[in-house]
Amino acid sequence: MFAAALFVKIVYRIAAFLATGVTLVGVSYAYQYLRKQGFFDAVLGPGPQAD
Repeated sequence: MFAAALFVKIVYRIAAFLATGVTLVGVSYAYQYLRKQGFFDAVLGPGPQAD
């Protein structure tokens, strides 16, 4: 019984780690895509201009 609970705990921890990684990679790709498309310039306006 103890071994099964430990196995479930380990599998849950690995699944949570993978889900977190996939989420972070997805957010990163979405950010890069939107930045390339000019989404942030359209929403926030142009950034400070270098003189």
